[in-house]
Amino acid sequence: MHSKILLILALGAWAQNSSPLTPPSQPAPSQLKTLQVKLTYLGPQKEPMPTIGFSQGPYKVDRFKPFYRKEYEYGNDAFALKTFRATKEELKNLVNLVTHVQEKSKLAPSVLHGKVSGSRLLSFSWVYRSGDQDKFFEAIWNSSEAQEFFVLMRDIFEKNKEARATFQWWGCALDLLTPVVGKDVTSHVQITLGGFYPKGDHFLTRATLKNISTGKIPEPLSLVVIPTEPNVRLINPDGTTCKIYPVGNGFINISLPSPDLSPGESVETVLEFENPDRDPIRFDTKVIAGPIER
Repeated sequence: MHSKILLILALGAWAQNSSPLTPPSQPAPSQLKTLQVKLTYLGPQKEPMPTIGFSQGPYKVDRFKPFYRKEYEYGNDAFALKTFRATKEELKNLVNLVTHVQEKSKLAPSVLHGKVSGSRLLSFSWVYRSGDQDKFFEAIWNSSEAQEFFVLMRDIFEKNKEARATFQWWGCALDLLTPVVGKDVTSHVQITLGGFYPKGDHFLTRATLKNISTGKIPEPLSLVVIPTEPNVRLINPDGTTCKIYPVGNGFINISLPSPDLSPGESVETVLEFENPDRDPIRFDTKVIAGPIER
């Protein structure tokens, strides 16, 4: 993909006590505690699209308002925020990705300052405190650039369950996920459920997945749960299906003891359900293996 990444530097005159961030400048390790990151959808829409925000501590979207560009509409920031906590290491890796994006992907042979892609779609920005000043950075990508950056960024949060689920939902809604879909191996796996037991207002059960085929099943392995009762819902899934039919169902990623699940080998996971009406818990399942989308 030969597209250009367009990095927009906020001018210090836009707000009092603010200054621009010029790559390859980046927050010092001690400043990561004040770093807040925001992804805002800027494209055409029929209804508001929640903005994603994340940081190590409490998140305040108002810190970005002094840097809004007048020619763009950031109304989604005021509609609803989907936030999650990020670790110091995740933020450090993200800053490194943006600073050295030319080395990490084919997005651009060079970084162009102060310009915007012709077909706007995604605003990626951050703000952090340096002394008594806020330093700000923003990049706005068109659709093809946004997808490639989104996938690179998502990989940084591979071990952050809340982040993965948030990016899965947002990427699906904006068609930013890759076209590579895992393989349906449902017919190769035997699923055995234990009894249900209560945990507060929720109900839990243990699911055992056994490879009954003659071949190895590759990781990652995902169990898709498709409730047949309207008020029964899987709690804390790793994401919701977007490329796997039926869409919108929660799935759990299951750790394997090795890169593959060998014939006759089994793995277990715990499923937790919300069931406010105490209906019978009934659901269908699918098992998806291999990279990347669900």
